[in-house]
This record gives sequence, C-alpha cells and structure tokens, in this order.
Amino acid sequence: MGGSLVVPPQKQSANSVLVELDPATMQSGNTPVILGVYQNGKKLQTLKTAFIGPRN
Repeated sequence: MGGSLVVPPQKQSANSVLVELDPATMQSGNTPVILGVYQNGKKLQTLKTAFIGPRN
C-alpha cells in the first residue's frame, strides 16, 4: 500500500484508493472531490467526483 503502480504500455489496470477527508471541510450530503493523476511529477488527468456523506 502506498507504493507505485506500474502498468505496461497498451495495458489497463484497475485499482482502489482510499481518500481521507477532514470532517471539518465536508459539506452535508455532497462534498466535491478533485483528484490529480500524476506520472513523474507531470499531471496526466484530473478526476472530479463527490463524496456522498451524512446528511444533517
């Protein structure tokens, strides 16, 4: 866990990640989350998603 994931050229890989959020920054119901995918310090992709959490 926490190591590098190496995918050979022309291949795919599926993996899971754990994202820890500070509870103080979370909005009730839906908190936007933006993740960057990097290779050798260069951003390859930006992923936008949301954390669906407790509703008050």
